[in-house]
Amino acid sequence: MRIIAEVISVVSIFRAGEAEPEPYMFRYQGEEIKVGCIMDITRTKTISIDAIEYLCSSIIGRVEKQYVLKYTLRDCRWELYKM
Repeated sequence: MRIIAEVISVVSIFRAGEAEPEPYMFRYQGEEIKVGCIMDITRTKTISIDAIEYLCSSIIGRVEKQYVLKYTLRDCRWELYKM
């Protein structure tokens, strides 16, 4: 996977009793991509910035691809971190 680190628009779900949002779909390069499977969730801290990284997979252009979505807690910002 290569690092992209591009801010994206995400539709996310906040479930009752859970503090972490769950990505449902996002828009990248004009295409709406539904998150197929969340394989791993990791909390990270880089230069005192707390974030949650989601290792996901989806079918994009008839090919299953893995990618990492990153949610920055301080800014409430989503980015497509790796693809």
